[in-house]
Amino acid sequence: MFAVSPALLTSLSFYGGDARLTSLVSGEVSTEKVLMARTVDPAASRIVEIACIKDSGKPAQLSPAYISISGNAVTAMSSSENEFESAFSGTGMLSGEPWKWNYLKFSMMFPVPPAHGYLRIEDANFITPAQFIARKQLFFISSYDSTRKETPVQLWDAELSSMSAEQYSAAYSDMGCPAR
Repeated sequence: MFAVSPALLTSLSFYGGDARLTSLVSGEVSTEKVLMARTVDPAASRIVEIACIKDSGKPAQLSPAYISISGNAVTAMSSSENEFESAFSGTGMLSGEPWKWNYLKFSMMFPVPPAHGYLRIEDANFITPAQFIARKQLFFISSYDSTRKETPVQLWDAELSSMSAEQYSAAYSDMGCPAR
């Protein structure tokens, strides 16, 4: 029998809290509820984050992110397990102890249908045993502007606290999150 390094074991963490959205176009500020299940899988060189997001008065929706890792680099990101069928793509970097990183920074491109342009999302995440803090900056790039000028359109800030699997399951049900 051999020993497996704890650093190479798959881990599953649960987080919940609120996000604040600030429109840089209208100035409107709103909030939404966020739950996240985060799987760190060193054997597969992957991090999977499945968020359930609930805006006031709207049904909850899932927002998955499949993140491929090589060393301290994010080599690919997608909204699908098959990165070639994804709604977005991206790359980035990680800092801290390997597979226990405390900082994740990446950029994503997300097409805005119907072919009007793209959202470029700059995302910085800070991870502690008790919290997951995410800061997203969204920029619109019009397909009709030959200069490809980026217009800042939204800030998204979330401070999520760690929770038990039981708390997560109850909150998932209470928010009406879809089955996955």
